[in-house]
Amino acid sequence: MTTPTTPDESHDGSIAQPTPQPTTAQPTLQNGAPTPGTTGPDAPQPGASQPGEPQQARPQPMSTARKGTPSTRVIVAVTAAVGGVALLAVAASTAYSSVMPERYDAIDAFVGSAVDFDGSEGPGGAAPGSEQLVDDGSGTVTHFAPIDEVRSLDVEIAGASFDVAFGDVGEAELAVTGDRAANWTLAVREGRLVVETPDRGFTTGCFVNCGSGSLGDASGTLTLPQSMMEDGMLDAELSVEGGALRGSGSFRSLDVSVQGGDIRLDGSAQNVEVEVEAGKAELELADVGTAEVGVEAGSVRVTMTGAAPDRVSVEASTGSAALDLPEADYRVDATAELGELDDRLTKSEDSKHVVTVRAEAAKVVLQ
Repeated sequence: MTTPTTPDESHDGSIAQPTPQPTTAQPTLQNGAPTPGTTGPDAPQPGASQPGEPQQARPQPMSTARKGTPSTRVIVAVTAAVGGVALLAVAASTAYSSVMPERYDAIDAFVGSAVDFDGSEGPGGAAPGSEQLVDDGSGTVTHFAPIDEVRSLDVEIAGASFDVAFGDVGEAELAVTGDRAANWTLAVREGRLVVETPDRGFTTGCFVNCGSGSLGDASGTLTLPQSMMEDGMLDAELSVEGGALRGSGSFRSLDVSVQGGDIRLDGSAQNVEVEVEAGKAELELADVGTAEVGVEAGSVRVTMTGAAPDRVSVEASTGSAALDLPEADYRVDATAELGELDDRLTKSEDSKHVVTVRAEAAKVVLQ
């Protein structure tokens, strides 16, 4: 190894500064011979900065993404197990109800009579929100609710038949027969009279095919005081899913929704809105001011009598709609794509009675 020379004194007595010399690595001797590829302790190391050279950032090793922590793997495994159990329960429920329907119905009735998780009771106790009920022992349960503050009616029927009527009663009366009759709801909520069929979810023993007939032969009849119909100021929202609804009355606004069932109504209404999905609705109403009709894979027939409506709109797709309107001149704006439009109305561009139709792959009849 070459070392820097020792400073010598010059002839004039000054000390000469040493000249730095490059340092070379000496090979390490092994058995008296140099070992190839080895360097001495003074040799520059790879990546190390040399004197006089600017400091450079040392490259950092790239981090690799962690594959899942043990807790994550446990959560995934538990989720998969729960999903498998649910699918097995669905398959078992379907098979058992098909092979042994009598025993399945008995189990369903037993589960339906049990106390629900929210504290509501089965037969012999009122459903959540119901005012009061009476079981006469003949299979009919009658629910009662006051109507002093009621301004609207909200009915949701699923898997049962239902009737709406007006009569000589002092309060709302709901008479129910069939499975889980005590679990129907009749209650007043913020000025709305609410009627609901029992929940058909997991706790009722219904896993699949929870549509039409899931409550067996259950049926209900709601009777309202005659005075509520005479003033014509009642708003109503009627919804059917896999069931049937019949009724008559005088309404200020009427909102009808059908999903896999059917509704038949007659009476009068100032404003009407009908929405049908895979079902059927038939309405015969007098003195309608405005009407909105929507159809998807279902059918609607609306017959209007009395004064001609100011505005009627129809939107139909893959279904059918038929409107029978009072005799008058109408201004019609109608388009149909991949469907059929049968327009038999008397037309006038100056008419204040406007009919708008938008149909796609559907049949619409105006007459």
